Amino acid sequence: MLNTSGTQIHPGDLVEWCLISPKASEGSTQKRLKTGPRRVGIKTASVSSPKIIGRFVLSSIKPAEPVPC
Repeated sequence: MLNTSGTQIHPGDLVEWCLISPKASEGSTQKRLKTGPRRVGIKTASVSSPKIIGRFVLSSIKPAEPVPC
C-alpha cells in the first residue's frame, strides 16, 4: 500500500483505504484506465469515515511512500 494522502501520516493517525490509479500516484488528474487491477492506497481519515482500516502506529511515512510491513 502507498500513502496517497498527499501529506505525511504520523503515528496515531486514523487511516482509511482508497482505490488509486497508477496516474493518481504520479500527481496526474487523468481518469483510471478501465483495464488492469486497481491499487489500494491509504490516507488520513476522519472519525466518521466508513472506510477506516485502523490507527497508524508505525513510524511516519511521507506522501507516495510505501507502508513498511
